[in-house]
Amino acid sequence: MNRAHQPHKDENPLGGGLSSAATKLHDLDCGTNEAIDKIVKHLQQAFAEHGHRLTRTVNHDGTVSLFAGCGMYERELPNLDAARRFLEQIGGAHE
Repeated sequence: MNRAHQPHKDENPLGGGLSSAATKLHDLDCGTNEAIDKIVKHLQQAFAEHGHRLTRTVNHDGTVSLFAGCGMYERELPNLDAARRFLEQIGGAHE
């Protein structure tokens, strides 16, 4: 019998069978590495102080992406170092 896949109640129907948690925008506490979470949280606060936002998403393949934005503008940043450099460009400093 060939039946179409019926999503489990926790699956994101647009996520290719991945759980909803693996495909939605995550907050600061989503990662498993507490040190990285702390760095991202600190960067997010610094971005906010300069009128910008820094968001982190978990992609379908489990990789993490960072996005910096202001208003309707948003830019993908490849890693935390790029986020630090962008913060410096907008007038912030990161210790």
